[in-house]
Amino acid sequence: MQRVRRSSLANLSPSLWEQTETTTCSGSLAMSSLSSPCGNALTLRSSSLRFAALGRAASGAPLTLNVMPSSRMKVSSYVVTHDYGFAPNPFGGFLTLATCKPKIRCFAEPNNWVIGTGSTNGVGADRLIFAGFISDVVTIEQYSTDEAYKIKIPTKDGEVWQRRGDNIYYKDQAGQWLQRDNPFHGKSELEHDLSGKNVIVCKRFWYFGSSAPSIPVKLRSVIKPGPNHKDNINNKCVPEFLNWVQSHKEGIHAKPSSLKA
Repeated sequence: MQRVRRSSLANLSPSLWEQTETTTCSGSLAMSSLSSPCGNALTLRSSSLRFAALGRAASGAPLTLNVMPSSRMKVSSYVVTHDYGFAPNPFGGFLTLATCKPKIRCFAEPNNWVIGTGSTNGVGADRLIFAGFISDVVTIEQYSTDEAYKIKIPTKDGEVWQRRGDNIYYKDQAGQWLQRDNPFHGKSELEHDLSGKNVIVCKRFWYFGSSAPSIPVKLRSVIKPGPNHKDNINNKCVPEFLNWVQSHKEGIHAKPSSLKA
């Protein structure tokens, strides 16, 4: 199993919400232009990035994204109705989806994407709350025991971001699933969450939260309105959509959109 490189706890700060200006990266970008099926010239980026963001792990080796106009890369899309920094959880240096959306988690594979858009009762439909390039898919049991993911275990007395940890399931000595105390999911969600079997891990991610940008009209075919989700496969606008996502800085841009304060 590929492990996630964690950032130092010394790099984490109570001002974690205020990361719009601190989320920066540097590195050389290799550009190539292609004809876009959605109408404009398409610029693809491949980069070796180093991050200097709070709560953000270094990228390590460059990730090569095989984004071509005829790509079959899957982009799983759903509406984030409650965005508290729990599902997804963008903290600790990498983004994870460990609860909710069991069908997405069950069939997720590395080197694909998962995105969450806003709701009409939240930041608004047609806005991008987050996008993540899937680097690893691990079982919930692996997630609960591997040292690399301990930073995601919720704490009662920690900072705000630590109380939103999504590593809430583990097995006791008898092999029975138990749920850690957390502010979001109770026992009634246990069966639903565990039916997803896996946890999605994204080392490269874009979390916009309350500053969710409006998705360009010509790219909105990737959006799944309403409940459930859809897998964008053979959607001709996917390459340009991913290029648009990657034109933004990686990491955390703002606080979760469902937080009022």
